[in-house]
Amino acid sequence: MIVKNILKAKGRIPGDGAGNVVTIGPDAAIADAARLLWARFIGAVVVVDGAGEIVGLLSERDIVRGLAEGGCVDLCHTVKDLMTRNVQVCHENDNVVTLLETMTRLRVRHLPVVDDQRKLIGIVTIGDLVKSRLDQAHLDMDNLVEYVATVR
Repeated sequence: MIVKNILKAKGRIPGDGAGNVVTIGPDAAIADAARLLWARFIGAVVVVDGAGEIVGLLSERDIVRGLAEGGCVDLCHTVKDLMTRNVQVCHENDNVVTLLETMTRLRVRHLPVVDDQRKLIGIVTIGDLVKSRLDQAHLDMDNLVEYVATVR
């Protein structure tokens, strides 16, 4: 299974741009980012500059880290104050198993998907990848059961 198939299952058609990816600017207030995460029921938002280039990723973990380190994350803080700047990305043809290994090693839960020009075209989460693997395991099991039934 590859990332392209996951994006299709999520309703993101390859070639239609960033589609359903939620983004925010680096100068947005943390309070606005937190409201966005809550309203969209997501765990992270891709941070893009005015040209649409990925400059960071802000996750719930980043906000909690900001609370722990600073004692208070208030309206004065901006997304760029707390975002993760070195964002690991993936591509549509990347293998799900490889990405699961990468996410586990890096301890990240979200990977923006970019094209060859590094333009944002989607996002996959650890949940998307695990669901994909479970779906494949169920399909493999059903095929094996069907095969064994026909061999008898």
